Amino acid sequence: MLKFVINKTLTKSAVAIFAIIIAVSCTEDIDIKLDSTYDRLVVYGELTTDTMAHSIMITRSMDYYNPEAPQGVSGALVSISWNSNVIELLESDTLPGRYETPVDFYGVPNNEYTLTIENVDIDDDGIMEIYKAKSKLNSVNVIDSIRLRNWPQFEQMSIRLWAQDSISKDFYLIRGKKNGVLITDSLGEWGITDDAIFNGNNTGGIDVVFLDQNNQSEKLEVGDTVMLEVSSITEEFFTFLSQANSATGTQTPLFNSTPGNVRGNISNGAIGFFVAHSISRASLVVAPMK
Repeated sequence: MLKFVINKTLTKSAVAIFAIIIAVSCTEDIDIKLDSTYDRLVVYGELTTDTMAHSIMITRSMDYYNPEAPQGVSGALVSISWNSNVIELLESDTLPGRYETPVDFYGVPNNEYTLTIENVDIDDDGIMEIYKAKSKLNSVNVIDSIRLRNWPQFEQMSIRLWAQDSISKDFYLIRGKKNGVLITDSLGEWGITDDAIFNGNNTGGIDVVFLDQNNQSEKLEVGDTVMLEVSSITEEFFTFLSQANSATGTQTPLFNSTPGNVRGNISNGAIGFFVAHSISRASLVVAPMK
């Protein structure tokens, strides 16, 4: 799940920089109080070529140091439209703010899908707001094959990919599973790339996912099933993931820029992203090493 950091005002940024300078020059602890900011809508949802109940999660933004889980926004009218079609999403009975498509729904490549969120008053001013986002579902080439590669010197295993790339400019999201469980389960472990190094050619066995053999959740045993998922994503979503990864990664105060909200594709000042993408998969069963 993506965590969205609420942008501070310029005044707060200046205070933070001043505090860093003081901390470098002395050892006295200084407590800085960060004021609350106004509420904003936070949206994240994926629509893929899989036949399933696709979900849109809608929450309220929270203060940076608030330890509570984000509050789901209930009672919204959520729909997805394409061409001359439209479907209404229903809110989950068990998870407020989660809106789902019918279980037999799936996205079709080359269609552009529009997410619409209505009946929301996030600023409590008595006026209902409307939020929209669009995403084109790009097609993806079928994976030719995958293999495992052993890196004993690093105590790592990698998943190698053979697939034909198209001649157009493409962007990919790559994730791995072990026995049906996502092992690249954090943003920092997702593989995102463009096709600059193999544009229009076969990838030729490129290493795309690395598995730490000292980590029990990633360690592979004989008989395990390994699956690779390759999604064709838009350049806009590629940029969003790159910025989100940078914002949530290790920061060096004297060298990194001041963190802020990652730019998404939701209108009307909301935070987050709605993305449609196709998925190709390939799997193998781990055999004894020769």
